[in-house]
Amino acid sequence: EAFTSFGQALSESHAKSTTHRRAKSALRWTLATCPLSQFRAADRAIEYSKEFLRQDPESADAWNSLGIGHYRAGDWDGAIEALEKSVELGAGGTAADCYFLAMAHWRRGDEGEAHQWYQRGVRKEKDAGKAPDLDLANFRREAGKLLGIMEKEATDTDAAEDKSAAGDKSTET
Repeated sequence: EAFTSFGQALSESHAKSTTHRRAKSALRWTLATCPLSQFRAADRAIEYSKEFLRQDPESADAWNSLGIGHYRAGDWDGAIEALEKSVELGAGGTAADCYFLAMAHWRRGDEGEAHQWYQRGVRKEKDAGKAPDLDLANFRREAGKLLGIMEKEATDTDAAEDKSAAGDKSTET
C-alpha cells in the first residue's frame, strides 16, 4: 500500500527535478526487483517504466526496469525486447540485464542463449571490480537456480576462462 501511495504521489506530481526522477527510478526498480516477492508489482513497474520512456526513450535504466517488469509478469518476449534495448543503450548493458536475459531466454526455451547471457553477467560482475552488490547476488542466484547452475560451477567456469585467457597471453610474448 505504501508503494501504491508513493507511486500515485510521484505520478501526480509534475516535478522535473533530479530528486523526483531518482525517486521514480527507485520506485520502478523496487516494484520490479524487490527480494520479497509479495512487494513486487510488475504491472506498475511496467506502467511507470513506460511513462518514463515517453519522456526519455534513450534511458537504459528505464528499459532495464521495463524488461525486468515484463519478466516478472511472465512476458518473456517483452522482457527480451526491453532488456536488449537496455543493453544497446547502456553500452553493452549491466550484469542485471544479462541475468534477466538469461532467465527470459531459458523460460522461452532458448537454453544455449540463456547460458551465454548468464556467463556474460558473471563476467560483467567480475570485471566491474566493485564491492559485492546484494541485488546482483540475488539475480545471479535466481538465474543460476533456474538454469541449474550452482554457484561453485559458475566460479569454476570463470576460473577456467581466466586460466585460458592467461595462457593465451603468455604464449603471445
